[in-house]
Amino acid sequence: MYDDDFRAFLIRAKANTYAAQVGFVEPGRPGCKDLRYAEGPYEYLDSYAGERDFSGEELVYRDGRVVWSMNYYGFMLAEGLPEGFIETLREALKLARPEEPYRGPRSYERGPYSYKSSVQGEITAYNGIEEIFLAGKPVYRLWFHGGAVR
Repeated sequence: MYDDDFRAFLIRAKANTYAAQVGFVEPGRPGCKDLRYAEGPYEYLDSYAGERDFSGEELVYRDGRVVWSMNYYGFMLAEGLPEGFIETLREALKLARPEEPYRGPRSYERGPYSYKSSVQGEITAYNGIEEIFLAGKPVYRLWFHGGAVR
């Protein structure tokens, strides 16, 4: 179930929703933003609330049944939104690897920004933290966890 095809779908779904700012659909809950991507037997739904500090959930359906999830909570540590921050985050999210398709790569550099992701566990049960630093100073943090839904 959580094979190479599943992981490849998850990476494409993430790259073709929030990271690309496409796939927005009518939200299922008041105050949320929902993004959807579907391909073959799979459907991906990301639903989140908030902007600067936010919380959300990603679900993957196979043939109409939920099979995987991820919950996350992210927040800014810096005042305001530093120039280039959101572009750095979106670019990093597009670089997810099949070994760890949860957020972005373990590390990514973009100008004065450094992106870091640390994960424990496997695709069926995991948790991690994502951070972005500007000139070595932390400006953003996100905690995530999830796994198989059976």
